[in-house]
Amino acid sequence: MLKTIYVIAKNAFLEAVRSKILHSVLLFGILIVGISALFGSVSIGETFRVIKSFGYTIISISSVICVVISGVSLFQKEIAQKTIYNILSKPVLRTNFLIGKFFGLWFTGSVLATLMMIMLLAFLIPFEGSFDPLGFQALFFMILEIGVISAVTILFSSVSVTPVLPGLFSFAVYIAGKSIFYLKSFSAPKVEQTSELSVISQNVFLKRMIDLFDLVLPDLHLLTPYDQLVYSIGVGGDRMLFSLAYSISYMTVMIVIGSLFFSRRDF
Repeated sequence: MLKTIYVIAKNAFLEAVRSKILHSVLLFGILIVGISALFGSVSIGETFRVIKSFGYTIISISSVICVVISGVSLFQKEIAQKTIYNILSKPVLRTNFLIGKFFGLWFTGSVLATLMMIMLLAFLIPFEGSFDPLGFQALFFMILEIGVISAVTILFSSVSVTPVLPGLFSFAVYIAGKSIFYLKSFSAPKVEQTSELSVISQNVFLKRMIDLFDLVLPDLHLLTPYDQLVYSIGVGGDRMLFSLAYSISYMTVMIVIGSLFFSRRDF
């Protein structure tokens, strides 16, 4: 079982590398980090913070783009070229196939994020005068975020028969997961002052909808403490452990649901 998962994960990673997707996104990330340095030089006294903040964000986005595009294209490529028939005709469980694809995808995005983070931290040394070890805390959360989006991409790819919808849905989950924290403020009770008393108003329907989204969507805001790290304030071990447990739980649920759909899919 473990050997099968390892082989599938390894092949998924090698396919992503051979497809040039990893190289293209890496080049894009490097260019954007360079542009961030240009904008950072405009902010007197805040250059390294601007570069760091912009760099963290771009590394995260670039890695997610790589994961979604690679996951969707490689999965659909297996089906289009009918190589999936050869794999599943052997004593390979469909669940193991999905798990292998997931780990291959997660590793691909993690490698990309690690390479760009090392470049960013090396680039920041002249501005800060020393190496910033907190960049690896940011990388830790990025890798967790990449894992969550990898699991979401695998879920949608296992359900959909077209290459477009899984990509769109995965990006939508990423954007919504980033935004759900801020959407909660719209559903919070508001105090309206009248001439005689204060009245608490609340849109019940909106609150229920946002609570539903909060239950289903990943809380990616939990995995982006970049504002804190930009100002050299480290993240506590309790939050890191909670984020790790939360991410692993969410990934597991996504893979289990994907396996249920994939096991019933007819090839």
